Amino acid sequence: MQQKDWCENINAIILDIVWSHWNRLGVMGEGFVTSCSTDPEALILLTSLCGLKDPRLLEVMDIWLKYYEPIIMIERIKRCAETISPKNKVGYRRLAALKFLLELNFPKSRMKRWDAFFGILDEKEIGIKEDYSSPKTIESRKKLKDHQYIVQNNLQIALRYLLGANARADVLYYAIVTTYQKINPYSLLITPSEAASLLHFDYSSVYRILTDLERAGIIIDEPALKMKPGELCYYLNKNSLFSSCPTNLIEKCYIDWFPLIELVDEFYRFQESIQNIEDEALVKARIDRMLTTATQLIMKARIQIQTSIPRNAPLVNIPLEKLEEELVSIFDQMKIFLVVGEG
Repeated sequence: MQQKDWCENINAIILDIVWSHWNRLGVMGEGFVTSCSTDPEALILLTSLCGLKDPRLLEVMDIWLKYYEPIIMIERIKRCAETISPKNKVGYRRLAALKFLLELNFPKSRMKRWDAFFGILDEKEIGIKEDYSSPKTIESRKKLKDHQYIVQNNLQIALRYLLGANARADVLYYAIVTTYQKINPYSLLITPSEAASLLHFDYSSVYRILTDLERAGIIIDEPALKMKPGELCYYLNKNSLFSSCPTNLIEKCYIDWFPLIELVDEFYRFQESIQNIEDEALVKARIDRMLTTATQLIMKARIQIQTSIPRNAPLVNIPLEKLEEELVSIFDQMKIFLVVGEG
């Protein structure tokens, strides 16, 4: 397979995944819809990273933010952005596109709360890419589904409206998803350490929130579920306010979208690193390194994939085409996991 072809296959898979997430959050798009847990902050940064490959993504993000920016957690955006390699000036320039969109559409008073995120770009002295142009301005919701439909089909958005754009809303979302999810391939539990790790919040904050939820009778401490001594472990009280979950709100499973930002960032840098290289041994070594990184990040995201090449196999014995196919395969498996309802 030509290098251009398999790289473009992966680029298309990445765009499909990003579109599937926007479709889930209410964009009137075609194609796949993610069936796993959602993460607006991660999606915004994924879109900023790959939006130049499909400007329509920047367009739909622009219109979505006009209506739903108040429920975005800026501190999580900042933490997401920090997963992008400091060496990747191109990645930071793509994030500058997000700053451009926000400043284009919102008054300065509303942008004050974004200062923490803008500070990252300012520290890197990153400006807008010269080849970046603003998306076509859309003045109506015609690119979005009805607001009630969006809220009724996105538990995380509903909880943020109910409890505010804060850690409390997302911790409760995590507890509900992990209780009712269709599959649990990584045996996720409701513990302070696991919730803090997957939600990317401070441990002490998550600990306090879980304690409050226990006092409210929403979750119950279950000693029998503890994986290690001293660790609090809860389950959702099905005699509480959340005694059931509507079928349309049940997620396939909870995943961590943050590692996928790092994955896309790594892949774009890898793609640039193999351009115009004729030394097959060097190309194979870089693909192998990308395979290792991609596998680790996808598993870190709690997404199930299978690999067919033993990691200890000598590179000299593996055909270049086999390595290329393997890399495309794990990206494709990730996409299938995210958009297929069960299994």
